[in-house]
Amino acid sequence: MLLIFGSDNDPNAQRVVDQTYIREIDHLHLDPSNLQNFRLSWSLSDPVLHIGDTQVSPDSIYVR
Repeated sequence: MLLIFGSDNDPNAQRVVDQTYIREIDHLHLDPSNLQNFRLSWSLSDPVLHIGDTQVSPDSIYVR
């Protein structure tokens, strides 16, 4: 799974999102401009990211 952290207003991040749909890549898109009370918890020794009440283990992360 690819975790994409970038605004819908960013053409580069949106291009990555578009390509995940075209190539049918499992992904999670987080738009920081649309997140209220956003909480992210991450430890370098743990492969799990805690995003609010959700836990994800992405194979890769795109941050823009």
